Amino acid sequence: MINEKPIEKFELGHEPQHGGIVIPVAVDCSLARVEAFTAAETARILGVSPARVTQMCASGQLTSWKEGSRRMVLKESVDNRLIEQPGPGRPKYDEDEVIDMSPAEYTKFVQDFYDARMRELAAEEDISVVKKSKTPRKKNQSFRQAPVDAVKQELESPQVSLA
Repeated sequence: MINEKPIEKFELGHEPQHGGIVIPVAVDCSLARVEAFTAAETARILGVSPARVTQMCASGQLTSWKEGSRRMVLKESVDNRLIEQPGPGRPKYDEDEVIDMSPAEYTKFVQDFYDARMRELAAEEDISVVKKSKTPRKKNQSFRQAPVDAVKQELESPQVSLA
């Protein structure tokens, strides 16, 4: 039956096999029956701009499709986004990843890590790392030098005396 009316007998060109019968099946797969919002409605519901909705659709955070020139967003994906309730801005670190240090301690930690890594690189590449001194340096003078050049420079320096 279709819309409460019996189906007229018609041939599809298929013959039943093994004593069976041929049953035609029709399925309406149009998106017209799917609950959806326009991009503007989605923006109002989520409290974001329509441009942000477009970005979220492009990145796959919201399920959407185009109907002509209108972008339609699946109601279920909007509901899921509301349940997640992500805050504004970038995602925050987990509490386990947060470093519990004062700014001064953190600065020292980063400097110590940097110094240790520079020493490792110097050992790997067989070079010495010369820290920046407070005296002005020549233009294009590198802070990383071969071991022999570093020793020569220190010996030629007027501050070093060979006693």
